[in-house]
Formats: sequence, structure tokens, C-alpha cells
Amino acid sequence: MCICFFDDGPIDKDPRANRGNMFKVGMKDAPCKDPAICFAGFFCNPCVGCYMRKKVLGGNLDLYMCCQGYYDGLCCGHPKAGSYGDTGNPACMACEMCCCPGWATSATRQYVMDQYDLASDPCDRQIIRFNNFMQLLSCICYTLAIIEPSCRDLADLVGCIADLVFYATAACMFAQVNYELTEREKAGSLGAPRGGGQAMTAPNCVEINQCLGCTRQFFTKSFLGDDAAVLARSSGEEPASPRHRAGSASMAWRLTRRFNERAVKFDFHT
Repeated sequence: MCICFFDDGPIDKDPRANRGNMFKVGMKDAPCKDPAICFAGFFCNPCVGCYMRKKVLGGNLDLYMCCQGYYDGLCCGHPKAGSYGDTGNPACMACEMCCCPGWATSATRQYVMDQYDLASDPCDRQIIRFNNFMQLLSCICYTLAIIEPSCRDLADLVGCIADLVFYATAACMFAQVNYELTEREKAGSLGAPRGGGQAMTAPNCVEINQCLGCTRQFFTKSFLGDDAAVLARSSGEEPASPRHRAGSASMAWRLTRRFNERAVKFDFHT
């Protein structure tokens, strides 16, 4: 499998790396253990995301905050969770699941890991890194498609594969977390939720995808700004025709939209 080519070790300064406890089932086996949640998570990610967040919070939405505080203080001025009316707000939770599915799914899983002092299985890390690689590859292909329009079909193909990989990975996460909670409930070892995730663990792990917001902003300014909406011609040549400008701006807009889609799917954490 492709995931075998990816490192299975923890990232540097991972506060969860040396934990002795593991999930009761790895992500690769979770679909067989909980096929219903896996199936629903693949085809209706936001709905299952909301269901799982509520479940890990013990049904008490008063404990909800945006991404449970795991992504406070990231670049681009991400506000502090709980400081802008998101606490206990189901509408905010729905927006989180729809607009930031990668962060949302990871936050739910990380919350459970911190609640029960769990570490990731090495194979889990490989699956997550394969997903992140596919999202990055898709970004590269869409960037290439702006420079060389003949690559658009390739970019669309890679983008489609990246989407399938993302939703499959998220579905495995949902199934893994749901199985963990179900088995703990049966064994009577289900702990009481304790609010925001950052209150239960060391500072969140820093990964390469942390600055995607800055990169996305760069692409937006570079390709959609007044001075750069048209791919520059050599000096001395005739100015680009309106049709050429419209075509270039259209490609730029498609790239920026696709980059936004990739960015929110590139944030699974190991």
C-alpha cells in the first residue's frame, strides 16, 4: 500500500508520543468494527462530525467551543476559542464541521486521546500523512494548471482522488472514536468530559500545515489582485486582451477555490 512509504513515528515535541495507552482499534480496522458510522461519515461528514463531537462531550453542548480550543493562536490571527460566542453554540459547531472538516475531525479525535491518555497507532500516522500528502499534491497540480492549462484534467483527477482519500480517512477516524467510546461505555470506564481540549494537554503539536492560512492568503493576493489577475507577459508586448484577462482570472479563481478546499482537508493531526 502507498501508506507504507510514509513515516510512522511521532512528530517532534508531540505531547502524546510517549503515552502507553492505545485506541482499542486502529484506523485501518475501525471500518470493520463500526461500519455504520464509517459509512455515514464518508457520505455525510458534517452530520457525523456534529454527532461525534456531541458524543465525546457526553451530550453536553455547554462544553462545546470551536475545535475545543486545539487550534488557538495559529497564524493568521485565529481567535481564541470561547471568546466570540462559540461556547455552547450549535450553529457554530455546524459551521466548524462544514467549513473546517479537517480541524473539526482532528479536534474530536484529539479530545478523546487527551481524555483517556491515548497515543496514535503507527499505522494511523501513516494513513494521516498519506492524506496530507494527497491534499498537498492536489494543491501543486492546481497551481500547475494555472501555468499550463493542459494540466487541468490532471489537476481535477488528482483533486477527486484527494477528496476520496480525505473522506475515507475522516470516516476511519469517526469509526475509531465511536468504537472507543462504545467499548468504554460497556466496560463502565467512560470518563466525564472536561471542557476544552487545551486544558487537558500540553500545547498543541506544530505541523507543516499550520501556516496554510498564510499560504492561501498569498495565493489570493497573488492571483486575484488588480496587478496580478493576468499572468504577466514579457515587457514590450501588447497588453492582454479582455478575453485573455477573463480566462486568466477565471483560472486563478478556480485555483484559489480549490486551494481553500485542500487547505481545510490538510489539517489532520497524528
